[in-house]
Amino acid sequence: MNPTDSPPRSLLVTLIGIFSLLGSVTFFFGDLFGSVTAFYIMRSPDFQMALRELRNYRPSGGLSIISPEGMLISSAAGLIISAAGIVASIGLLIRKNWGRIAFIVVVWLQAVYFAVVGALGMSAVSGITSQLGLDGITGMGPMRRVAGLMTIGGSILLMLLAMLVLWGLSREKIRKEFV
Repeated sequence: MNPTDSPPRSLLVTLIGIFSLLGSVTFFFGDLFGSVTAFYIMRSPDFQMALRELRNYRPSGGLSIISPEGMLISSAAGLIISAAGIVASIGLLIRKNWGRIAFIVVVWLQAVYFAVVGALGMSAVSGITSQLGLDGITGMGPMRRVAGLMTIGGSILLMLLAMLVLWGLSREKIRKEFV
């Protein structure tokens, strides 16, 4: 095949692939470090004692993400999504159609993961501060509202980004780059 016959490679797809690969590798090692750290911290007697004390104040729906099981599930999900992001980014960079499709799926998974983990984290923090009587501390209420708005805003932005990626990678001109 003559090199002039191959479709041109768009800079946008290359940049998306590079930044996604760097981000996925970073998050993978962050989740790996977090998993190992959480595993060893959770086995410590001090953590077990603190967890027993916090369970005395367990709000309905809160604190579950702070459990050892919740931490490990969150870390494992993060590792899986990051590993999938690495593979999809490589597929995107080498212009394989499976990489394009996988990348679209991974972006949506990341957006949903961020929204779910953010909501669970906000629920846990809200429940803990309420049950421990910290709501009366000056600034705690506004700080929780700002954190909630940031979580919701971040989730909306990631969903918009996912829609933009879906649209961009589904365009005919871009699809022709992939084999």
